Amino acid sequence: MMKESSSMVKTYLTVFATLALLTGLTVGVAYLHLERTSAVMIAIFIAGLKASLITLFFMHFKFEKGIIHWTLYTALFLVLVLIFLVLPDIGVHH
Repeated sequence: MMKESSSMVKTYLTVFATLALLTGLTVGVAYLHLERTSAVMIAIFIAGLKASLITLFFMHFKFEKGIIHWTLYTALFLVLVLIFLVLPDIGVHH
């Protein structure tokens, strides 16, 4: 039991370090002064990675099965549809 607990702590620390790195990357991209659409796309991609890590490990989704997966995938699909419907307006309304 102790070995499993130690393994999970190591996993959580790795995920934490990855989240911190991705946060730093988001801040770094902001200083690149990219075109607005590109900056938003990169920020959304990084936010998606961070949300995935949080969901998989800290909310224990990685260990769930069944209907919970279908619910998440449906919600994710709808969010992606919404994002791609809104993205063209980003370039129009400065």
